[in-house]
Amino acid sequence: MAGGHPYKTWASSKKAGNEPAVGSSSWRQKIKSHFHPTTPSSESNSTQNDTYSRQQEVFWPKDYLAKDLGEAVIWTYGYNADVIGGLFQANSKNSVSGHGRDLAVRLERDIENRVTQPIPKSRKTPGSTWASWGEIASNLARVALQDSHKKIVETLAVDSEVLDNIHEQFVKAASDHDIRIHSFQEGRGMSGIKGLDEKVVSDFSSKIGLPNVETVESIDANHTQMARCKERSNESYRFIVGVLKHFLKNTNLNTASPLGPVTQIQRDAISSAKDLVGALFPAPPLPPSYQLGLNLGDAPQIVEQLFVGREDELAHLYRWLSPSSEEQNVVAISGLGGMGKTQLGLRFARQHHQRYSAVIWLNASSEVTLKAAYVSLAQRIRRHNQQSETRRGEVMEQLKEEQTVQLVRQWLSQAENKTWLLMFDNYDDPRLPGIRSTTGYDIRSFFPYSTQGSILITTRSSRITFAKLVRLRKFDDLNQSLAVLTRRSGRQAQEDVDAKKLAKRFDGLPLALATAGDYISQTADSFGDYFQMYEQSWDELAENSDGLMEYDDRTLYSTWNLSLKQVAAQDPQAAELFRLMGYLGNADLWYELFRKGARSVPDWFYNITKSKARFNKAMATLHSYSLIEAMPGVYSLHACVHDWVWRYLIGEFDLALFRLATHCIAQNVAWESMPEYWVVNSRLSHHALRIERCQESEVVDWNVIDIEDIYSIGYLDSMIGRLKEAEAMYVRALKGYEKAWGAEHTSTLDTVNNLGVLYKNQGKMAEAEAMLLRALKGFKKIYDADHPRVLLVTSNLGLLTSAIN
Repeated sequence: MAGGHPYKTWASSKKAGNEPAVGSSSWRQKIKSHFHPTTPSSESNSTQNDTYSRQQEVFWPKDYLAKDLGEAVIWTYGYNADVIGGLFQANSKNSVSGHGRDLAVRLERDIENRVTQPIPKSRKTPGSTWASWGEIASNLARVALQDSHKKIVETLAVDSEVLDNIHEQFVKAASDHDIRIHSFQEGRGMSGIKGLDEKVVSDFSSKIGLPNVETVESIDANHTQMARCKERSNESYRFIVGVLKHFLKNTNLNTASPLGPVTQIQRDAISSAKDLVGALFPAPPLPPSYQLGLNLGDAPQIVEQLFVGREDELAHLYRWLSPSSEEQNVVAISGLGGMGKTQLGLRFARQHHQRYSAVIWLNASSEVTLKAAYVSLAQRIRRHNQQSETRRGEVMEQLKEEQTVQLVRQWLSQAENKTWLLMFDNYDDPRLPGIRSTTGYDIRSFFPYSTQGSILITTRSSRITFAKLVRLRKFDDLNQSLAVLTRRSGRQAQEDVDAKKLAKRFDGLPLALATAGDYISQTADSFGDYFQMYEQSWDELAENSDGLMEYDDRTLYSTWNLSLKQVAAQDPQAAELFRLMGYLGNADLWYELFRKGARSVPDWFYNITKSKARFNKAMATLHSYSLIEAMPGVYSLHACVHDWVWRYLIGEFDLALFRLATHCIAQNVAWESMPEYWVVNSRLSHHALRIERCQESEVVDWNVIDIEDIYSIGYLDSMIGRLKEAEAMYVRALKGYEKAWGAEHTSTLDTVNNLGVLYKNQGKMAEAEAMLLRALKGFKKIYDADHPRVLLVTSNLGLLTSAIN
């Protein structure tokens, strides 16, 4: 069998004196031509001319080959120019499969009606890998004097998966059924055709690529002449008949007359041929039904009554995922892990599944899980359409995952199948332009080929630029947080003081609230008991808390690990900066806070803060995985994420990071003489609280902390009213200065003066007087009586005296 319409491609005009055409009826019985039907109009207009023309032509498969291979039946099959044109159109996959089914039906009918020994003929353009079909299409178009334009190539590119499937199935069938193949290639390129001066079908594309069963040789002719044989002495004909005689000589089949009794070997051959036809060209399926309904599969099992709020977000999904839209709808629910993205998507699916022909949940956490989900979906579609016959089932089982994915994508692309909704859940590791990931993938390779239907994605990434984003944020309404605690715990939280305190501490994070509620529902502890454990025994609580059923194996205490690993893979310095934030406050983080602390520090920190552009890039990476929030001029972490960084991620106390954080705070302290010093110091106040927490834990070796930084933190604490903490810092700074510079150094005396003022403000008058007198005595040894420092200490002593009196 070969490509091309047999008469139009292979026939040649007779020469005077040529051998007469074969007229034996027995020979005529051995030639079967399966031509693609032409249109009625073309048949009626050309019948007379066609008959006359064929009388003047040599059609060598009938006129010569049937005589020279008397022990064989020859089949020819091909397509006319109309079919070639159809192949280039948007319905090309239908043309290909329809053409194949035509061949299958006719071939099977002939196998049933007569006994034969199937002989594989040489193939003029056998299927190759689909990557080269666009080039072949362009070349064939030029040969047919059609315009070779981008649409043709793009059409084949769109359907290239179909061609790839045909190629792979043919290769498998050839191997399973011991088919021998002899491929003839064009020996010459084309000439005289605009835009084409090479072979129409390249050497790579004109062979199957099976070295064990395929032989390849060239015929010294171009594409249009290589199969035209005017006489038996023609070199091309001698090549072709020689190959076929070699096939017959080496075949083990019984070579009895084709019309003789059927042998067992022949029956086996017939059965094998029918199996081959069935495998390559399955029977047309029943009319498909696309009404699959609600298919949530292995989606998290969430009790509807536990869902709280999100009315605005549900309204957005309803508008943006309309099944009546003429365009494809793609929406992504984005947010921090634990915000309830999956729950929101499933809530929408259950509420509105009747609007769609099918609602299908898919696990998109990795490319592996998504391929497995597509295999399950393919089986679901097959069962739904009652195509579970043995042969069809076997073929489905033998398909590779990639082929199954392609079949599902084609099913989703059918013109009459436009009202489905796919939910790709947990697409948290994207590999997209601008997002580097060694483990991620591009989810768009699983979208249908046609831009139709509705797609809902849940993801932690905020950089899904091809979708409309629904940014899921914490509950701003305290009543919603209390409602989660009530429904999860089974206890009334609305009027419980400790429940309100717990809800405020978790700052509207649904996962934290649900974890607390579930824990309380299984124990005798109160909301107050849980709050105390969270604050004082975080590690033990994390170790002994079970995960929620709807969050699989992720818990409040581990759910953000995946996001940080992905950040570290893209930008390790950004991940280290995130760990540093554990030693600062969770809110009001800005560039200058870090930049001013970038002197004499680790290289990674200098590199990430040397320019605002580099700093913003690192913060954008953290923000893209929802680990931080970005607002005009500042960044922040959710309180629960901040707890996780401090208590879980950092683990054991990291003195280097603590020292760096202290340095950043100290370098930003504004002195009383600076403009708006109070505003700056107020912004630093909650960052200084982290230092206080470290003081309480008694894990800091203050000997390695810069004395100037300690002094500045003491000054900051005194300015914002944390007098006890300021006293501790001043005492440390004083000891450090005395050891480094001596008792009468100006830095030492400045610290003594400030400590005296602090003691006065604390009501420790005796200690204050001793410190101020020491400072005055020391400054008078260095400066004149009218020096500002001397005058300042003198003034402070006067204020102290007035306070005592």
